[in-house]
Amino acid sequence: MELCAEFGSFYNYIYKFTNGKRVINNIKSVKDMPASSELSEHISKDMKKHGFKFVGAIIIYSFLQGVGVIDDHENECFCKGKI
Repeated sequence: MELCAEFGSFYNYIYKFTNGKRVINNIKSVKDMPASSELSEHISKDMKKHGFKFVGAIIIYSFLQGVGVIDDHENECFCKGKI
């Protein structure tokens, strides 16, 4: 609730880390897909400062993929770059 009060919404809070842009990674095959990134590490640390628990870099990376902030579709996938 405090994040929403400070940033207007959780959406605004998350997208402040990417300047409102999606991250579209160059994924040639599943083997190239990372489990975490500098972005997820940064968000994880910031969320912990705000009192969140169980928000490690891998969990945050998966969340960012799930909500569409990070696009890790393989380059040949028909969904690449689309929301």
